[in-house]
Amino acid sequence: MSGTKRHAKQCGFDVDGQRCDRDAVNQGLCHAHSEQLRRNPHQGLRALNAPQARTCEFPGCGRRHNAHGLCSGHLQQFRRRDSDSRRLTPLRVHRSLNYEETNGADGLRQCAFPNCPKVVQARGLCPGHYQQWRKTGRHFRGDTPDVACLKSLRVPIDKCSFKGCGKDHEARGLCKGHLAQARDGRRLVRLRRPATECGFTGCDRDPHARGLCQAHYQQLLRGRPLAPIGELPYPPGLTDEELLDWVLSDDASTVNDQGCRIWNGCQDRLRYGRIPRWGGDQLLHRFVFIVHHGLDRAVFGDSVHHACHNRGCVRLDHLEAATARENTLEMHERLSLQKNIALRDARISELETELQRLRYTGGQP
Repeated sequence: MSGTKRHAKQCGFDVDGQRCDRDAVNQGLCHAHSEQLRRNPHQGLRALNAPQARTCEFPGCGRRHNAHGLCSGHLQQFRRRDSDSRRLTPLRVHRSLNYEETNGADGLRQCAFPNCPKVVQARGLCPGHYQQWRKTGRHFRGDTPDVACLKSLRVPIDKCSFKGCGKDHEARGLCKGHLAQARDGRRLVRLRRPATECGFTGCDRDPHARGLCQAHYQQLLRGRPLAPIGELPYPPGLTDEELLDWVLSDDASTVNDQGCRIWNGCQDRLRYGRIPRWGGDQLLHRFVFIVHHGLDRAVFGDSVHHACHNRGCVRLDHLEAATARENTLEMHERLSLQKNIALRDARISELETELQRLRYTGGQP
């Protein structure tokens, strides 16, 4: 079966240079021309009418047509007013405006609530106060709504109202952090800024929890007094780029006969190089790859594959990014190949032993 996509044919209607650009669905014609041919088989095909965007016929109304030549709003008027088109009136345009912005133009009035800048919607009230008046029982003072039971409308807030906090507003005039404090019944205090390094004096590792790196946090969990971490396997105070240059130098790694640069420091039980960095022990070949290519370690999720199959190698051109699936498949293929090579070597050894035996016995079994 072919994997190429089949393109639909164009309708075959072509009269006086007028060609139909619709797709053919039946007998080389589009659906509309096919229906013309089915209903009037003895008459010639005609060009289709071009679709037109029809609007409401009421003067000055540019809304989309609904039925009877009118839009949906004028159609409702037409049905409620005994189908008399002479009684149709222009539709009201609902706008949420401030009275100061309109300057009283177009006969707009200001909300009756004191100091409310909104424009009247109904009963002398703006939309917000009108909804309040309806929900509070529709109390009147004379012929007008009683505004004494109404409250001022809340002004939209962009930032947290806590002094000195510039975070985005979440609810109740507070940001997400201060809102959590208020819901827990705590006194509102300034939020802690996220730490950029371990809070222990002299430790430059990344924070892990409670402002401490992973090693000092483990000391805290075990109830031990915080103490300096053991001596680093590299010179202190190096940036990531400087540490990369040091790892690739002859002081920290050695080139073997296969051209791999082997890390001279600590290795785990799987023979991967390890180094304390970024608040914990990191795989050295992954650290080298991320720093060399300038990647974000929080986003980079692929595995770093050894093209040389030497787990202790940190040479840059021997490292490549691969997904976990690709890395696993390559490992199984390599293990299968190594198994086949071992079986072949064992068979060659057996044949060599059999050949030596035949030489000594003169070919006798």
